[in-house]
Amino acid sequence: MKLTNVVDQFFFENQWESVETEILRDTIRSVSSWYTVNTDVGTIDVKCFFDVDEQEQLFKLIMYVPDLQISEDDLLSLSSAIEFCNNINQSLSVGQFAIMSEPRILRFCASIDVTKASFECQHIRNMLVDGTIELKRYLPEFAATIGALKAE
Repeated sequence: MKLTNVVDQFFFENQWESVETEILRDTIRSVSSWYTVNTDVGTIDVKCFFDVDEQEQLFKLIMYVPDLQISEDDLLSLSSAIEFCNNINQSLSVGQFAIMSEPRILRFCASIDVTKASFECQHIRNMLVDGTIELKRYLPEFAATIGALKAE
């Protein structure tokens, strides 16, 4: 089954609504959607991109939190956030955190190479669960690192 068909099936089975679909090249497609994660610091909206490269047989899940931005003139927070991601990535078994360059927000990315292997909706679910667990685990600390959490 084509990777794009599996992503379409995942969206259908889980009643997810795609926000936008972009054809990047003949064999690459990106679909995005939003979902909500409940964390210790409250409810956070997460945007997910499901990128499929049929030619390379690669599926990539990218999750990011637009509400936790680092201002362009806050170089100390940016430096702290990059160091935070580097430290976390050493202990992750799946995926990695990074700071996007524009806008400066936290991103979690995981991918799977499915060359000569089957790819099913359960793989997407597993990657989403892993990403959600990592976001719930590290978002409060990340928010504190960039000063997004203010003492009351």
